[in-house]
Amino acid sequence: MEVPVPVIGDLLDVHIKAKRIGETENHILTIHTARYLTNQLLYQRDRDSSHDNRRNGSEDAPTCTKLMLDLLRNILRDDFSEYNAKNYQNETRSALLNLCSYAYDHEVRLGARMVLDYISAHIAVSSNDLRRMVPFRRRNETKNVTQADGYMEVGLLETTVGADPMTQRFAILAGNTRVYEIKSDNRPHDWSIATNGGNGNEAIVDALSDYRLPPSIHDLFVNDLHRRFFQRLHRAPLGNVEETGRNCDNHEIYAGSPSYLITAGGSPATYAIDPTFLGVVVGDQSQQLGVAVTTSFLPTGLSAGSGTQDNARDLIQFSSFSDSPGKMFNYGVAPDFACGHRVHLPDWCLQAIVPQRRGKFDFVNKRGDDGRPGFYLALLRDGDFTVLETFDTWLHPDLTFEQFKSNVWERNKQLSERGLRSNVEAQYTTENGNRLHFVIWKNGEGNDVTSDGARILSIEYGVEAPKNSLEDAGFAADQFLRGTVMKSLEEGVVEITNHFLDTKITLDMNDPLHPRRTSETGEIEEAGSNHEVWVDFGWTGSNEGDFFRPFNTITAAAAAVADGGVIKIVPGWTTEKPFFQRNKRIRLVAPIGNVTFGVR
Repeated sequence: MEVPVPVIGDLLDVHIKAKRIGETENHILTIHTARYLTNQLLYQRDRDSSHDNRRNGSEDAPTCTKLMLDLLRNILRDDFSEYNAKNYQNETRSALLNLCSYAYDHEVRLGARMVLDYISAHIAVSSNDLRRMVPFRRRNETKNVTQADGYMEVGLLETTVGADPMTQRFAILAGNTRVYEIKSDNRPHDWSIATNGGNGNEAIVDALSDYRLPPSIHDLFVNDLHRRFFQRLHRAPLGNVEETGRNCDNHEIYAGSPSYLITAGGSPATYAIDPTFLGVVVGDQSQQLGVAVTTSFLPTGLSAGSGTQDNARDLIQFSSFSDSPGKMFNYGVAPDFACGHRVHLPDWCLQAIVPQRRGKFDFVNKRGDDGRPGFYLALLRDGDFTVLETFDTWLHPDLTFEQFKSNVWERNKQLSERGLRSNVEAQYTTENGNRLHFVIWKNGEGNDVTSDGARILSIEYGVEAPKNSLEDAGFAADQFLRGTVMKSLEEGVVEITNHFLDTKITLDMNDPLHPRRTSETGEIEEAGSNHEVWVDFGWTGSNEGDFFRPFNTITAAAAAVADGGVIKIVPGWTTEKPFFQRNKRIRLVAPIGNVTFGVR
């Protein structure tokens, strides 16, 4: 949409300049999805060419199908403009589920499914027991950013205030519902999604859709011992930022282990949509800013103690919340390691610190029972600066707490003696042999434009635990996805790996008109190029094979469909006895039944 804006040229000349006003990303996706699906219904009634999604474009505008495919490809190129949005993830997800379930164009249906696969893998690495505390853009407002002294106090379950909205959807899809348990004397094993104001409606939408988690992604949600990963996601500005809102350069970093998840808090981003007129922000637009949250250490299940799983105040947090671009840089995360210029230690951590300090190190023993999550912590605190190392006792039960304390000291006593200094590179060696180079700064003392922050400069991976370095997430300066689980192979192409199952999924929308998905078993599903064709026995128009211009005989469809393709038949009957070529694989599908052929 363009509106005239008066621009003063000189004292006597006032002319009009057009300014483009963007639309919110969730609105764009839901509006175009509604139009696309409505066109499908209307076309069956009136055969109006304007309702033909594949052909209703013009010289100035793409067709509905082409527009939808471009929107889907953008997500696999660079994620969302309104990333991790509260509550707009629900709106965009509902639109994608509708496309996956109801689109007649195979390209759109497959593209939507691949985007949902990407989202599922992203949720898997950014959550622990479905709980997420991640940087987001929209809506930056009180209930979503509740804090005390810059530390987050939002809920971690969707049934509590300010939590990420994806928990109940993936509780239904993945079934890892242990975080919802209601424990009492009378109901020790009951659980409910619809508590504390939740109604479960979004979970029902997922349950009724055609989308289901691929096995290798599902495994990352439910098999704790396979949750060992280091993953980075990097958003970078794209063209046409006024329209796409993709105008930020920031990262998400996740270091997972069976007993915990460490999440980087990210950095703030400017407005999702340019809110200025004549250089002035119109109205209060802060809700559409991208925010940095604190870097967090999220224990698995009840490993930190009962009642510690549903609010951010019970997480170890580094740094501070910020919605001011250039203010915060919360990237001090590596496998089993986090650091920052300030720290919040919850009650369970303070109460568990052992009395004997060694140098600047404090230690915490939260070792779990056999077969249960648990961890050791080493905290090096020097003034405002803090470094945390954690060790997963569920994954490596043989190391004793005394051995851990001794090893931490022997490897890092020089750092304890020298101390942590602002904007001075430091080194730390973890129990698994990884040597980390990092820097922490505050009060604008860093070389970056940010006032406060922390980041990992490099990692020299040890050989003692090779599973820790399956994929180096690195800095990924020119790569959208990099790490153990997700990797960008090229623009619009995402590879999802489960190293423990030795499986890969490839989502390829490099060519949006020809999406291609390769499953864990190597099965390839392609769309476009007649991999799916339609038949309507009563159709009398031109025959091109898509839903809007279908074939009217199965024989013609069988000749045109690609090897291994699908013929979809709308309700009807014919006396035709179709001819099928030998050695050509074809699958016949009647989506809603009531199809008869070959009978007089």
